[in-house]
Amino acid sequence: MLVMIKNKVITFLHTPEIFYEQNYGTRFAPVWAYTLASYLEPSWTPKIVDLSVDQIESVVESQVFAFSGINQDLKAIGRAHAHLKKQYPNSIFILGGPITWSFEQNGNLGELQFFDHLFILDGEETLKIFLQNLETGKPNPKIIRASRFDLTNAKPLYFKMFKDQAKRYYGSVLEVSRGCPFLCEFCDIRVLPQNNESHTKDVNLIVEELAEYYKLGIRQIQLACDNFIGDLRWAEQCVDAILAWTEKTGSKFALHTWATVNLSGHPELMKKMRLAGFTSIFIGVESFNSSSILETSKVQNKNNKDQMVDALKIIHSYGFVIAPGLIFGFDSDGPEMFESMLDGVRRSGLIGGDPTFLLALPGTPLYKRMKLTKRLVGYDKTEKTLSLHKERVSKVESNIEYLQPKNFLIEGFLDFIRQFTSGSFAYEKFKRHVEIMTGESKLISTHSVGYGNLGKYLMFQLSSFHNFKMFFIRIYQLLKPQNFFAMTKAYLLVLRHKKTYSGLKNHFYFWLFTWSNLLVKYRDLKAADFKIHSIDENYDMNALWKYIDYQDTTLVGGRNELGVKVALQYKATQEALKVLKEKYGNTNAPEFSKFGLKNKKRAA
Repeated sequence: MLVMIKNKVITFLHTPEIFYEQNYGTRFAPVWAYTLASYLEPSWTPKIVDLSVDQIESVVESQVFAFSGINQDLKAIGRAHAHLKKQYPNSIFILGGPITWSFEQNGNLGELQFFDHLFILDGEETLKIFLQNLETGKPNPKIIRASRFDLTNAKPLYFKMFKDQAKRYYGSVLEVSRGCPFLCEFCDIRVLPQNNESHTKDVNLIVEELAEYYKLGIRQIQLACDNFIGDLRWAEQCVDAILAWTEKTGSKFALHTWATVNLSGHPELMKKMRLAGFTSIFIGVESFNSSSILETSKVQNKNNKDQMVDALKIIHSYGFVIAPGLIFGFDSDGPEMFESMLDGVRRSGLIGGDPTFLLALPGTPLYKRMKLTKRLVGYDKTEKTLSLHKERVSKVESNIEYLQPKNFLIEGFLDFIRQFTSGSFAYEKFKRHVEIMTGESKLISTHSVGYGNLGKYLMFQLSSFHNFKMFFIRIYQLLKPQNFFAMTKAYLLVLRHKKTYSGLKNHFYFWLFTWSNLLVKYRDLKAADFKIHSIDENYDMNALWKYIDYQDTTLVGGRNELGVKVALQYKATQEALKVLKEKYGNTNAPEFSKFGLKNKKRAA
């Protein structure tokens, strides 16, 4: 498309497919749009429209409409595109973000061809070049591929425009780094080009952006990254800079970030993080089964002899709230998988978590292994199977044929959720959480600003009829006698320990919020809602064991074409499969019979 641009306006459209349980009535600003806006040449005027708040009818004509999103946003993106294309047929429509990379990895990029141009990977530099070409009349290719953007050249968020919108959001996001050095088999972060290492932002810029957020009255901030401690030296510098600034200015934030469980081995860093305002951390716990951890090469989650439980207890003891990732369906998961998860959550005092079934995301080594071992589920609407690259993914869906029987997984998950959401279990894990923090001398009791802000949350429940309706359902669930009793006992614990830790009320809010989320989400869950599959009696176990000796001949120096150290990941997975073969690869297959599976083909 060869177009000379005179009136240079680009409109960034945030078009999420909204489901209440995504943020349960809260909103966070579309930072991708405010970030890219800061990289435009002065000759271009940016506009930002958030369709989670704004009406599409309010969108005015623009020379370029820029979309971004994740896979589950596809339908919302398609609707918005169709509406605006009909209204403004001469405009140029472009799409980038995680969705284009994922579709390409799945071989379905053609399904996004209704956009004029598709951007793959980082857009900071390619968008600027794209717009320069439009100005000069130079043609742009259909698919525009980026190199890894150097975050040391990052610019501050486009606060000039954001300051007028800040009050519309519960909190905001500040990107601090990209990439992770670890090799988890199921993770689609480490497979991005040059993303198997940490790319970090200048700590002075991070503090500058925090200061701008503070001026706007924002106190709840996500420090977005793939792994905050992927580069430990940088993490220490970043925390030191934030801490120095907060001590100098008296600023108080509630910071949330993402990290790996080996944070437990860095006591001085944890202490300073707490003093700097870090209140909650997402950590991929995944499983309390050491074989399952080894199988997926999550070596940083060393999990022998209760190492996982001990590590989580250490992190909690400093006063952090851990938001854990929890996964069912690893090949190494046995009949005890659901009870093991309940026991691990209880003993480690995890007050959050929403378990999911293992997914093979396009582009990951797990996806490749499932394909090689003939266990990827093909998409079929009539069978209600999962089209991972284009559908919303719930917690009870997957594209893998599991080794565990389907009925066992469904019945086990339903029983797990019943126990996991019960008032007695909810109180038990909160009590353990409080015991871990108050029973240790490591607790860092800081200011009272929490990531869970009750006043702001209640305000957003009144922002729409749908939110108010869901909030009413939440209250109804909490007022059930057993749940109300658990809530009352938990609050009495807060009052008992308020002199020891004044910020404990924020842990209570987090616990109540996440628990009631699950009560709302799973209140009507039934067997028919599951989209999961298992191998049948005709599956040849030899296909699974052959992966033990798999050799990737395309590797150079143990790395693939993207430079990722996949040879080490293969080794860890293969070691776990050897252990699994010792259990399953015999004539009687006793473990399979425990699940209720019979007539397994004999392994070689």
